Amino acid sequence: MLLTGFEPFAGDQTNPSGDAVVRLGAAWNGPARLVTAVLPVDFARAGAELIELVATHRPDVVIATGLAGGRDAITPERIAVNLRDARIPDNAGHQPVDTASIPGAPLAYASSLPVKAIATEIAASGIPASVSLSAGS
Repeated sequence: MLLTGFEPFAGDQTNPSGDAVVRLGAAWNGPARLVTAVLPVDFARAGAELIELVATHRPDVVIATGLAGGRDAITPERIAVNLRDARIPDNAGHQPVDTASIPGAPLAYASSLPVKAIATEIAASGIPASVSLSAGS
């Protein structure tokens, strides 16, 4: 299993997604092998690093986490959108607008995960959770 989060950005000192990945990796004692990584907040590097991690470790499952500023809940996403449209620059100063993440690929991909059930289980454990349509909503 591969679990990723992101480094801090936009002047923040921490990023909960990266912090959680590091903490879980240190505490992991499960039967499955867990590989963790904190990715750069850099449009030019993050995707390539993720692809390299998948090629190197060949995980059965990839869980990519991120921070949605202002949200007060965990929000698993139903749809991955093939669009880069940054409201602020990344840590390397890139700020793509209306460009495809993967040129020529479909605009969106539906998750194969039971995101409603995942959100329900998280909420049942006492952690606020709801379903997000996509990372930008």
